[in-house]
This record gives sequence, structure tokens and C-alpha cells, in this order.
Amino acid sequence: MTLADGYLLASKIVIHSKQGDQLFLPADIEVDENGKLRFDAVQDAVRHRTKEVATITLSGLDEHQVLPTVGAIYWDGKAKRSIIFKKSAGAQ
Repeated sequence: MTLADGYLLASKIVIHSKQGDQLFLPADIEVDENGKLRFDAVQDAVRHRTKEVATITLSGLDEHQVLPTVGAIYWDGKAKRSIIFKKSAGAQ
């Protein structure tokens, strides 16, 4: 996950799998009042041929600081999966 501090439209999430990489881009321009931000899959970058657009919703975001972990829910149209993103050692 690349979360662009101060400019969320530059953020992206890439999920790597055996079927190929799946790119997610922000669906909104800012975090909502509950600290959530939804990302939608970019269909051209997806080898998965589904009618549902996969989403990842980040939660617990704080506009004023970068958190060491960010919780998320991945939804592929069939099932929800919990994800935790952790800040890498080299990240600022």
C-alpha cells in the first residue's frame, strides 16, 4: 500500500496473487467522518473476470498523523477478508 500523506488521490493499493496483480485506487478524495476511505479495483489491471468490483475499505485513518498499522476490509463480491497494513521499516 502506498498512502500519500496530504494527497489521497495519489494513494494506491496493489494486491499480488497467483492470478496477477490487482490495483486499487481511492474512490473518494478524503477520509470520511468515521476515519474510513474506500479503494476500488481498476478493472483493466485485473485478470480476475468478475461482475463485482472488488473494494478495500481502510478504517481508523487519522488525517493528522501516519499510523504504524491500518486496518482494512477486502470485499470481492463474494466474501469479506480482514487485512492489516503495517508500516515498513524504511517508510517515513
